[in-house]
Amino acid sequence: MNSRIRYIYLIIIDFFILLFFILSLIYSFKIKNNTSSGNPFELEEESDKMNYFKYNITNNYLEKAYCICGEDTLLDYCNEELLKSGCKNLSINIEIENLRNFVQCEEIQNRIIKENLKLKNIFELKTDSIYSSITTLIVLNIIIFILAILYFPGFELYFNSKAEEINDYMKAKEKEKKEEEKNKSKFDDCLDTCEICCMILSYSFFLIFILILISLAILIILIIIIIIFSIVCGLYNSDDTSKYLDLLECTNVNKEGFYKFSSLENLSSHFIAFKIVQSFYIINVFICGFFTLSEKMLFKD
Repeated sequence: MNSRIRYIYLIIIDFFILLFFILSLIYSFKIKNNTSSGNPFELEEESDKMNYFKYNITNNYLEKAYCICGEDTLLDYCNEELLKSGCKNLSINIEIENLRNFVQCEEIQNRIIKENLKLKNIFELKTDSIYSSITTLIVLNIIIFILAILYFPGFELYFNSKAEEINDYMKAKEKEKKEEEKNKSKFDDCLDTCEICCMILSYSFFLIFILILISLAILIILIIIIIIFSIVCGLYNSDDTSKYLDLLECTNVNKEGFYKFSSLENLSSHFIAFKIVQSFYIINVFICGFFTLSEKMLFKD
Protein backbone atom coordinates (compact mmCIF):
# COMPACT_ATOMS: atom_id res chain seq x y z
CA MET A 1 0.00 0.00 0.00
CA ASN A 2 1.23 3.48 -0.85
CA SER A 3 2.83 5.11 2.20
CA ARG A 4 0.90 8.36 1.73
CA ILE A 5 -2.46 6.55 1.63
CA ARG A 6 -1.39 4.46 4.62
CA TYR A 7 -0.68 7.56 6.68
CA ILE A 8 -4.00 9.13 5.66
CA TYR A 9 -5.80 6.01 6.89
CA LEU A 10 -3.67 6.11 10.04
CA ILE A 11 -4.69 9.70 10.83
CA ILE A 12 -8.39 9.03 10.15
CA ILE A 13 -8.48 5.87 12.28
CA ASP A 14 -6.54 7.47 15.13
CA PHE A 15 -8.80 10.52 15.06
CA PHE A 16 -12.01 8.49 15.39
CA ILE A 17 -10.53 6.20 18.05
CA LEU A 18 -9.49 9.23 20.10
CA LEU A 19 -12.83 10.98 19.54
CA PHE A 20 -15.03 8.06 20.57
CA PHE A 21 -12.67 7.12 23.41
CA ILE A 22 -13.02 10.60 24.92
CA LEU A 23 -16.81 10.66 24.43
CA SER A 24 -17.18 7.16 25.85
CA LEU A 25 -15.04 8.12 28.84
CA ILE A 26 -17.13 11.26 29.45
CA TYR A 27 -20.48 9.46 29.45
CA SER A 28 -19.09 6.46 31.34
CA PHE A 29 -17.99 8.77 34.15
CA LYS A 30 -21.37 10.52 34.06
CA ILE A 31 -23.13 7.16 34.51
CA LYS A 32 -20.62 6.21 37.20
CA ASN A 33 -21.38 9.46 39.00
CA ASN A 34 -25.17 8.96 38.63
CA THR A 35 -24.94 5.51 40.24
CA SER A 36 -22.14 6.13 42.76
CA SER A 37 -24.59 6.78 45.62
CA GLY A 38 -26.43 3.50 45.10
CA ASN A 39 -30.22 3.36 44.98
CA PRO A 40 -31.49 6.97 45.17
CA PHE A 41 -34.84 5.73 46.49
CA GLU A 42 -33.05 4.97 49.76
CA LEU A 43 -33.13 8.75 50.36
CA GLU A 44 -36.94 8.80 50.41
CA GLU A 45 -38.67 9.95 53.59
CA GLU A 46 -42.30 9.45 54.56
CA SER A 47 -43.05 13.16 54.35
CA ASP A 48 -41.91 13.24 50.69
CA LYS A 49 -45.12 11.51 49.60
CA MET A 50 -47.11 14.65 50.35
CA ASN A 51 -45.38 16.39 47.45
CA TYR A 52 -45.62 13.68 44.80
CA PHE A 53 -49.10 14.35 43.40
CA LYS A 54 -51.25 17.35 42.57
CA TYR A 55 -54.53 15.73 43.62
CA ASN A 56 -56.02 12.30 44.30
CA ILE A 57 -57.54 10.29 41.46
CA THR A 58 -60.74 8.44 42.24
CA ASN A 59 -60.87 4.67 41.94
CA ASN A 60 -64.26 4.89 40.18
CA TYR A 61 -62.79 6.25 36.98
CA LEU A 62 -64.78 3.80 34.85
CA GLU A 63 -68.05 5.37 36.01
CA LYS A 64 -66.92 8.92 35.39
CA ALA A 65 -66.19 11.10 32.41
CA TYR A 66 -62.86 12.67 31.63
CA CYS A 67 -61.97 15.81 29.76
CA ILE A 68 -58.65 15.63 27.90
CA CYS A 69 -56.93 18.98 27.35
CA GLY A 70 -53.48 18.38 25.91
CA GLU A 71 -51.49 16.72 28.68
CA ASP A 72 -54.06 17.56 31.38
CA THR A 73 -56.96 15.31 32.41
CA LEU A 74 -60.01 16.74 34.18
CA LEU A 75 -62.43 14.52 36.13
CA ASP A 76 -65.59 15.71 34.42
CA TYR A 77 -67.12 16.30 31.02
CA CYS A 78 -65.68 19.17 29.04
CA ASN A 79 -67.88 22.27 29.10
CA GLU A 80 -68.70 24.11 25.90
CA GLU A 81 -65.81 26.55 26.35
CA LEU A 82 -63.26 23.75 26.78
CA LEU A 83 -64.61 21.87 23.77
CA LYS A 84 -64.23 24.98 21.63
CA SER A 85 -60.63 25.37 22.81
CA GLY A 86 -59.76 21.89 21.52
CA CYS A 87 -60.42 19.68 24.56
CA LYS A 88 -62.43 16.49 24.13
CA ASN A 89 -64.41 14.10 26.26
CA LEU A 90 -63.02 10.67 27.03
CA SER A 91 -65.04 7.50 27.34
CA ILE A 92 -64.12 3.81 27.64
CA ASN A 93 -64.73 3.20 23.96
CA ILE A 94 -62.36 5.91 22.64
CA GLU A 95 -58.82 7.10 23.35
CA ILE A 96 -58.07 3.69 24.91
CA GLU A 97 -54.32 4.38 24.99
CA ASN A 98 -54.83 7.57 26.99
CA LEU A 99 -57.08 5.69 29.37
CA ARG A 100 -54.53 2.89 29.78
CA ASN A 101 -51.81 5.37 30.71
CA PHE A 102 -54.24 7.10 33.03
CA VAL A 103 -54.98 3.79 34.78
CA GLN A 104 -51.28 2.95 35.15
CA CYS A 105 -50.64 6.32 36.76
CA GLU A 106 -53.50 5.74 39.19
CA GLU A 107 -52.28 2.25 40.10
CA ILE A 108 -48.83 3.54 41.06
CA GLN A 109 -50.34 6.46 42.97
CA ASN A 110 -52.54 4.07 44.95
CA ARG A 111 -49.53 1.92 45.84
CA ILE A 112 -47.69 4.98 47.10
CA ILE A 113 -50.54 6.74 48.92
CA LYS A 114 -53.06 4.08 49.91
CA GLU A 115 -50.74 1.08 50.37
CA ASN A 116 -48.05 3.35 51.82
CA LEU A 117 -45.27 1.67 49.84
CA LYS A 118 -41.90 3.32 49.34
CA LEU A 119 -40.53 3.91 45.86
CA LYS A 120 -37.80 1.31 46.41
CA ASN A 121 -40.53 -1.29 46.98
CA ILE A 122 -42.30 -0.34 43.75
CA PHE A 123 -39.38 0.27 41.40
CA GLU A 124 -36.45 -2.15 41.29
CA LEU A 125 -33.19 -0.41 40.44
CA LYS A 126 -29.81 -2.00 39.71
CA THR A 127 -27.62 1.04 40.27
CA ASP A 128 -25.04 -0.84 42.37
CA SER A 129 -24.48 -3.45 39.66
CA ILE A 130 -24.38 -0.78 36.95
CA TYR A 131 -21.79 1.17 38.97
CA SER A 132 -19.41 -1.79 39.35
CA SER A 133 -19.83 -2.85 35.71
CA ILE A 134 -19.29 0.63 34.29
CA THR A 135 -16.16 1.04 36.44
CA THR A 136 -14.74 -2.17 34.98
CA LEU A 137 -15.63 -1.00 31.49
CA ILE A 138 -13.83 2.32 31.99
CA VAL A 139 -10.63 0.50 32.99
CA LEU A 140 -10.83 -1.84 29.98
CA ASN A 141 -11.54 1.04 27.60
CA ILE A 142 -8.41 2.82 28.80
CA ILE A 143 -6.31 -0.36 28.45
CA ILE A 144 -7.48 -1.10 24.92
CA PHE A 145 -7.00 2.56 23.95
CA ILE A 146 -3.37 2.41 25.09
CA LEU A 147 -2.89 -0.86 23.21
CA ALA A 148 -4.47 0.60 20.09
CA ILE A 149 -2.17 3.63 20.22
CA LEU A 150 0.85 1.35 20.74
CA TYR A 151 -0.45 -0.91 18.00
CA PHE A 152 -1.11 1.76 15.42
CA PRO A 153 0.74 4.13 14.99
CA GLY A 154 3.16 3.09 17.76
CA PHE A 155 3.95 -0.16 15.98
CA GLU A 156 4.38 1.76 12.73
CA LEU A 157 6.91 4.14 14.29
CA TYR A 158 8.82 1.25 15.86
CA PHE A 159 8.84 -0.61 12.55
CA ASN A 160 10.21 2.42 10.67
CA SER A 161 12.89 3.14 13.28
CA LYS A 162 14.13 -0.46 13.17
CA ALA A 163 14.10 -0.42 9.38
CA GLU A 164 16.28 2.67 9.44
CA GLU A 165 18.67 1.01 11.89
CA ILE A 166 19.05 -2.00 9.60
CA ASN A 167 19.51 0.25 6.58
CA ASP A 168 22.25 2.22 8.36
CA TYR A 169 23.88 -1.03 9.47
CA MET A 170 23.89 -2.39 5.94
CA LYS A 171 25.37 0.84 4.57
CA ALA A 172 28.11 0.73 7.20
CA LYS A 173 28.82 -2.90 6.34
CA GLU A 174 28.94 -2.07 2.65
CA LYS A 175 31.40 0.72 3.27
CA GLU A 176 33.48 -1.48 5.53
CA LYS A 177 33.40 -4.22 2.90
CA LYS A 178 34.77 -1.92 0.21
CA GLU A 179 37.59 -0.74 2.46
CA GLU A 180 38.61 -4.26 3.39
CA GLU A 181 37.75 -5.96 0.11
CA LYS A 182 41.34 -6.57 -0.83
CA ASN A 183 42.19 -8.18 2.50
CA LYS A 184 39.13 -10.44 2.86
CA SER A 185 38.47 -13.81 1.36
CA LYS A 186 35.26 -14.93 -0.34
CA PHE A 187 34.50 -16.97 2.75
CA ASP A 188 34.50 -13.83 4.88
CA ASP A 189 32.15 -12.11 2.42
CA CYS A 190 29.79 -15.07 2.68
CA LEU A 191 29.85 -14.87 6.47
CA ASP A 192 28.98 -11.15 6.37
CA THR A 193 26.08 -11.81 3.99
CA CYS A 194 24.77 -14.62 6.20
CA GLU A 195 25.02 -12.38 9.27
CA ILE A 196 22.93 -9.67 7.62
CA CYS A 197 20.32 -12.19 6.38
CA CYS A 198 20.02 -13.75 9.83
CA MET A 199 19.57 -10.32 11.42
CA ILE A 200 16.85 -9.36 8.94
CA LEU A 201 15.03 -12.69 9.41
CA SER A 202 15.26 -12.45 13.19
CA TYR A 203 13.88 -8.91 13.08
CA SER A 204 11.04 -9.94 10.76
CA PHE A 205 10.01 -12.87 12.97
CA PHE A 206 10.21 -10.63 16.04
CA LEU A 207 7.90 -8.05 14.45
CA ILE A 208 5.42 -10.71 13.38
CA PHE A 209 5.45 -12.18 16.89
CA ILE A 210 4.82 -8.75 18.47
CA LEU A 211 2.13 -8.01 15.90
CA ILE A 212 0.27 -11.26 16.59
CA LEU A 213 0.70 -10.90 20.36
CA ILE A 214 -0.79 -7.39 20.45
CA SER A 215 -3.54 -8.46 18.03
CA LEU A 216 -4.56 -11.31 20.34
CA ALA A 217 -4.46 -9.03 23.39
CA ILE A 218 -6.69 -6.45 21.69
CA LEU A 219 -9.07 -9.14 20.45
CA ILE A 220 -9.44 -10.75 23.90
CA ILE A 221 -9.96 -7.41 25.67
CA LEU A 222 -12.37 -6.30 22.95
CA ILE A 223 -14.47 -9.43 23.47
CA ILE A 224 -14.51 -8.79 27.24
CA ILE A 225 -15.51 -5.16 26.63
CA ILE A 226 -18.38 -6.25 24.38
CA ILE A 227 -19.58 -8.70 27.06
CA ILE A 228 -19.43 -6.13 29.88
CA PHE A 229 -21.01 -3.47 27.65
CA SER A 230 -23.87 -5.87 26.97
CA ILE A 231 -24.20 -6.59 30.70
CA VAL A 232 -24.34 -2.86 31.56
CA CYS A 233 -27.02 -2.23 28.93
CA GLY A 234 -28.92 -5.32 30.06
CA LEU A 235 -28.88 -4.18 33.69
CA TYR A 236 -30.22 -0.78 32.78
CA ASN A 237 -32.91 -2.15 30.44
CA SER A 238 -34.10 -4.76 32.94
CA ASP A 239 -34.57 -2.46 35.92
CA ASP A 240 -37.49 -0.07 36.48
CA THR A 241 -35.83 3.23 35.63
CA SER A 242 -37.93 3.67 32.50
CA LYS A 243 -41.07 2.75 34.45
CA TYR A 244 -40.22 5.41 37.03
CA LEU A 245 -39.62 8.00 34.30
CA ASP A 246 -43.02 7.13 32.82
CA LEU A 247 -44.55 7.94 36.22
CA LEU A 248 -43.03 11.43 36.05
CA GLU A 249 -44.97 12.02 32.83
CA CYS A 250 -48.33 11.39 34.51
CA THR A 251 -50.53 14.51 34.51
CA ASN A 252 -51.18 14.24 38.24
CA VAL A 253 -47.48 14.10 39.17
CA ASN A 254 -45.65 17.04 40.70
CA LYS A 255 -42.13 16.57 39.29
CA GLU A 256 -40.61 18.92 41.82
CA GLY A 257 -41.65 16.51 44.55
CA PHE A 258 -39.23 13.91 43.10
CA TYR A 259 -36.19 16.21 43.13
CA LYS A 260 -34.21 13.79 45.33
CA PHE A 261 -34.17 11.26 42.50
CA SER A 262 -33.17 13.59 39.65
CA SER A 263 -30.06 11.46 39.05
CA LEU A 264 -32.30 8.86 37.39
CA GLU A 265 -33.43 11.37 34.77
CA ASN A 266 -29.80 12.23 34.04
CA LEU A 267 -28.93 8.52 33.96
CA SER A 268 -31.45 7.93 31.19
CA SER A 269 -30.09 10.66 28.90
CA HIS A 270 -26.48 9.69 29.62
CA PHE A 271 -27.19 6.03 28.83
CA ILE A 272 -28.61 6.87 25.42
CA ALA A 273 -25.46 8.80 24.46
CA PHE A 274 -23.19 6.18 26.07
CA LYS A 275 -24.66 3.31 24.03
CA ILE A 276 -24.00 5.21 20.79
CA VAL A 277 -20.42 6.35 21.44
CA GLN A 278 -19.33 3.08 23.07
CA SER A 279 -20.62 1.11 20.08
CA PHE A 280 -18.67 3.33 17.68
CA TYR A 281 -15.58 3.06 19.90
CA ILE A 282 -15.68 -0.75 19.74
CA ILE A 283 -16.16 -0.66 15.96
CA ASN A 284 -13.22 1.72 15.47
CA VAL A 285 -10.87 -0.34 17.65
CA PHE A 286 -11.79 -3.42 15.61
CA ILE A 287 -11.17 -1.55 12.34
CA CYS A 288 -7.83 -0.32 13.68
CA GLY A 289 -6.67 -3.83 14.56
CA PHE A 290 -7.93 -5.40 11.34
CA PHE A 291 -6.42 -2.68 9.13
CA THR A 292 -3.02 -2.81 10.82
CA LEU A 293 -2.82 -6.59 10.78
CA SER A 294 -3.92 -6.91 7.15
CA GLU A 295 -1.78 -3.98 5.98
CA LYS A 296 1.36 -5.33 7.60
CA MET A 297 0.93 -8.99 6.69
CA LEU A 298 -1.05 -8.99 3.46
CA PHE A 299 -0.80 -5.68 1.66
CA LYS A 300 2.82 -4.65 1.83
CA ASP A 301 4.32 -2.65 -1.00
